[in-house]
Amino acid sequence: MPGFINNGIWYGSIVLLVIAAVRLLQLRAAGRYPLLGLYLAFSIAREGLLVFLWHSQARWLGFRGHSLVYITTEPVLWGLYFLVVLELFSRMLEDYHGIRRFGRMVLFSALAGAALAYCALIFMGQQAGYDRYPALSELALLERSVFLCLSALLLALLGFVVHFRVSIPHNVWVLCASLGGYFLLSAALLTLRRHFGEVFAALRNLSNGVFFFVALLGTVLFLSKEGESGKSPIGALWGRRDLRREEALALQLRSFNQVLAKVLRQ
Repeated sequence: MPGFINNGIWYGSIVLLVIAAVRLLQLRAAGRYPLLGLYLAFSIAREGLLVFLWHSQARWLGFRGHSLVYITTEPVLWGLYFLVVLELFSRMLEDYHGIRRFGRMVLFSALAGAALAYCALIFMGQQAGYDRYPALSELALLERSVFLCLSALLLALLGFVVHFRVSIPHNVWVLCASLGGYFLLSAALLTLRRHFGEVFAALRNLSNGVFFFVALLGTVLFLSKEGESGKSPIGALWGRRDLRREEALALQLRSFNQVLAKVLRQ
């Protein structure tokens, strides 16, 4: 029964990936979110190959084909997640070119910080549970580091736009909520997987599949054509707005943007 549930969630997620890609084309938003489209296309191809290899039980280079493809393509998937976060950042601050350019420099510099954080977590991570395959435990630690960094980046970006009451498209809010929730929950599950070892693997796989399915479902349901043209700060989502404060913060942000634009041109 658990295997049947896992497979059902897996196949359902692939269907939602296809629907999300079609939805992006239907809304004519692929031009505004090319990296999101690239992520969806890669994920669909990857998951389709993994399903084929899982059922065919093919072996490559002495390893199970499914496992080999899964592990070797994970870094590509992580890189695409980072690029999608960067793309959302660009959509958030598309009216502030100086801040956007400076932010890109900071985000790419964060890759080096992520590598250092991973090295630190290797020494700090404690594992109480037994794992027959230590490599899987190390992979879980690496995945945890990646998702923690992605969560921190997305939360920092959201904190910035929330503080300055930046008006951003509703679709960007939807994507941030879906991705941010998935990143945070995945990091938490991987922390537990690392600590408890193999005994937690089945529950982690099931829970992670459910969270990914829900994130995709939210994206498919709430992306809309109106959501791309309609912009609002986060306070407007629950009906509270302070127009005077928003105007003052916008003035500060424009001044900051002008200073950064001048500095970066030099």
